[in-house]
Amino acid sequence: MIGSVWKKYKVYIVSFFSLSLFVAAILGLWQLQPQAPLQTVLSEKSQTSPLPPESQGFEPKDGSVTSDKTVKFKGKMLPDSLIFIISSDFQLTAKADASGAFEKEVTLSSGLNLIDIISVSGDLAKELRKSTALYLADDNTASAVAAGSVKTIFDNVITVSALNSQITVRTSSLTDIVFPQDAAQKESTESAKDIRVGDYLVALGDAKDADTIAAKKITIIRDNKPQNNEVLSSVKILTAPKLNLFTAKTNKDAKILELTLTKTTQGLLDGKEAQVTDIQKDKNAVIIYHEGGTKKIVDLVYLLP
Repeated sequence: MIGSVWKKYKVYIVSFFSLSLFVAAILGLWQLQPQAPLQTVLSEKSQTSPLPPESQGFEPKDGSVTSDKTVKFKGKMLPDSLIFIISSDFQLTAKADASGAFEKEVTLSSGLNLIDIISVSGDLAKELRKSTALYLADDNTASAVAAGSVKTIFDNVITVSALNSQITVRTSSLTDIVFPQDAAQKESTESAKDIRVGDYLVALGDAKDADTIAAKKITIIRDNKPQNNEVLSSVKILTAPKLNLFTAKTNKDAKILELTLTKTTQGLLDGKEAQVTDIQKDKNAVIIYHEGGTKKIVDLVYLLP
């Protein structure tokens, strides 16, 4: 009886050791395979993940409030690139130096300014973009602004999806809240409890940390919500303007654009004032436009030499 049991367990023990030797052999062969050096992997990743412009000392800081109508934009973007500073109210240009540094004075519009700063390489092959929200106020009672759609509401804490991150807005009994004019709702009943998820919120107050504002005033917008409607495209001109219309092909996705010139369209040729006649077939250009009904209305044509 004991002998038969021993024979049975002996088979199990031999099978276990055989399996262990097999696994060890496989692991040994795998370790002999050539492995990619860690440095190579990291270098490949760095080539496809450039540093964001936020890390390049950009000013003014996103979410700033100022009473100065004219502010200086500066920072680092792509080296030797064209810089476009764009909002729904203005479209400005500058040039970065060999290190990517640039400076440009900008005249803000009253209230909230949603601005894109876009760096375009000289060959139009690369773009780097930064978005920022600034507020031009009549006084200095607030130091920070948060603007965006309300995502969550919990008691006196509101989370807002801003341009670059989620911002926490804290209200108090002293927070002044302005709602859209609505005859069906009396002003005396309006409070933080009447804010809805999806409302567009502009909060002015003081920053408690990088992502939190103690709100002194909140404005709720439900119609005609603020947005930057300007579109920038690097293109090749396909046809010269005729009756204020011309076509261009985007470099990014080869999309054909039919574009409309107006009396307010700015034209630049290598940074200098250009004429409509300078817009010629096969010219490379950067176009900034907005949708106007079914038309693409051109605000700026920047022609390369």
